[in-house]
Amino acid sequence: MVSAPSLATVNGQILTLPSDLRESLVSAIYTSPGSIERIQQTFTSAFTSSGFDAQLQQYILEVLRRNPDSVPSNMEVLEMVLQQVRESITHTQAEKGGKYDSKTAVLRVPDEFMKKGQQAIRRELQRVNVRVEDDEEDWT
Repeated sequence: MVSAPSLATVNGQILTLPSDLRESLVSAIYTSPGSIERIQQTFTSAFTSSGFDAQLQQYILEVLRRNPDSVPSNMEVLEMVLQQVRESITHTQAEKGGKYDSKTAVLRVPDEFMKKGQQAIRRELQRVNVRVEDDEEDWT
């Protein structure tokens, strides 16, 4: 159902959720009325309030201006953005364990954006009766 790896940090160690557990969690959220809309509203609000929208626009402009003779396709730009976002998320998680080279990520997902998104997902999991630990540290 979901192809992206699901990472969690526990005691400074990055862990991957088993695919069957990840699929069960995603399925529970999808089937809960209004869950996706509430998560989407939170992400949209956090996207703007954290300044990530402006940062993303600036990054895309920089990508397009790097070599004006060979403008990348929309898909190539999207792939570059997604790669930077993945590196930024990995940075946030690895930073807790001290295993990240800060020179690799150009596009940095703001901590505020990550925290609000995690809180929204946590709330939805709790609504579908999935027990979620209160320790915020495990989510970043």
